[in-house]
Amino acid sequence: MKSENNSVLGLLRVANDKRLAAVLTFVFACIFTVACATWPDIYDFARTSQPEPPRQHLTSPVRLSDDVMIILRTGYILRERGIPAFNRIDVAQPSTSYIAPYLFAGLLELLRPNVAIVFYALLGLFSVAGTATIIVWYSRSTTNALLLVLLLLSTSTNLMFALNGWDHLFQGFFLAFATALSLQPGMTSRRMLAASFLLVLGTLCRPDGLILSLGILAVLYLATRSRQFILFGAAPYMVLVGAALALNLHQFGHLTPTTARLKFGAAPSLGYILKYIVANGLLSYSVLTLLVMLTVFYFAFSTTVPRAKGLIVISCCLVTAAIALYNSDWLGGARMIWSPVCVLAVLIAVSSPALFSSSKRRLVELLDIAPMYLRQPSASPSQHTTAGFRAFLAFMTVVVLGSLASLIAQRHKSAVVTQNSFYESLTAQQFFISQWIASNLTPGDGSIGFFHLGVSYDLPRFEIADFNGLADESIATLKTNPGGMPGHNKWNVSKTLDKWNPQAIVPGGPIDPTRPETRANSLTHAPYLLSNSKITGEYAYCYVPDSAVGMPDKWGFYLRKDIATRHLDQLKCPTEQGKRQLEW
Repeated sequence: MKSENNSVLGLLRVANDKRLAAVLTFVFACIFTVACATWPDIYDFARTSQPEPPRQHLTSPVRLSDDVMIILRTGYILRERGIPAFNRIDVAQPSTSYIAPYLFAGLLELLRPNVAIVFYALLGLFSVAGTATIIVWYSRSTTNALLLVLLLLSTSTNLMFALNGWDHLFQGFFLAFATALSLQPGMTSRRMLAASFLLVLGTLCRPDGLILSLGILAVLYLATRSRQFILFGAAPYMVLVGAALALNLHQFGHLTPTTARLKFGAAPSLGYILKYIVANGLLSYSVLTLLVMLTVFYFAFSTTVPRAKGLIVISCCLVTAAIALYNSDWLGGARMIWSPVCVLAVLIAVSSPALFSSSKRRLVELLDIAPMYLRQPSASPSQHTTAGFRAFLAFMTVVVLGSLASLIAQRHKSAVVTQNSFYESLTAQQFFISQWIASNLTPGDGSIGFFHLGVSYDLPRFEIADFNGLADESIATLKTNPGGMPGHNKWNVSKTLDKWNPQAIVPGGPIDPTRPETRANSLTHAPYLLSNSKITGEYAYCYVPDSAVGMPDKWGFYLRKDIATRHLDQLKCPTEQGKRQLEW
């Protein structure tokens, strides 16, 4: 009886230790990421009122990464139109995620728009922390799991994307959770149903989750009887995913988002792919680097992992990663490989033995400040030793808290765009232009053209002409143009102009044709824009007056001449104003 009681107490102690480790991991992941990762932009120069700090930042517009803001625009179009489209008069789905627009639309129902954006970003952060917690909670060795978490959080991928609400953050959490459940012994119907539902969410976060989800479903099949698998695993997944794809087909005429046709196979060349692999796998530490490390570890310790299940999971991870590398990306950090690495990390955490333990001495004994007291119960530390140790702990606590506060303050300072740092932000300058457009132009005169499509979030009343094809099926299905980056190498200026006849075009950079120093930027920021006869004949290049923020607009934008003539008293349009003076 005494032996049984000791066994029960031992299990409870282990469970409590694991629970504490999981909670601390979640807290650590949040604090570490907030202190070290890139924050969203905070447009302090554009705040709506002048309250005293720190409340002033609550009224400053918060903007996530450009690609994420594209998804958020589809969220408020969803509330108005009933489908997650980008425009009201055109059918295109620029959101790579099926469910992200619905998530943000729900947040808009509950919160003010600026707060909804912040909360959406926090959900991405919590997804990262949740993934780390899963790795620890379901691990075979807490020490191994903590090492895996540290390796994952330290990647450039986490530091670049974790605080900006990217869809792969949500997908990684759902698929990692499903993997952990599928690898647990003694599969039950309830656990299988939960895993199936998580796989549905992982697939609908991004279509590339399909391969990983099918692999995890295969693991579930190996863990239980066929009938149980069909009823609680395969059937719920197929029904829910099938329903979502059928809805997407009904709404947009395609099973996959517009971005799938824009980006699949759009890498400019094999050389570009190889450079991307070297830059993100060898010259920087990203999840691509971690994928290689974990793959090597898996095969080195493959005898400790369930062979069939492990091979299925790692094969799906590597296939998904290979497809991502084939398509490549224009951003660093190898973000498309985040989910395969999260799944692989869970596989290793659940299956691998403890690396730093031995039968003679555990790691906790190595870290104990005075193990002799454990061996000699009669001995006790002196008061001086106890006081010194407590003082040391207090000092280290102050140092750690001070360092974290300093890091967070630095991140906050770099995220706030003020009048002094206005010209360092590409999107802030376009935001400034979009605010003038929102106040002075009318949707009835035509759409607004963009190259950085996320900025169009701030023009909810206007239709948007997308020159890069993320939100235009007619451009997304074109062949790639040489010289462009993946996702930005399909364009046809004449086709976009004929379709949308935009009243204004905000270029991807300053390309004023009257200034030689900016005219050269057209090759980088707006391919073939300046050579288009309709642009040169029907549009004037104008600048927003600086009275609003006290700074001159150095970016500029194209305005159709019939519109520009109405606003020459408000704008600086060098060509048109020069013609007007000659006429006078």
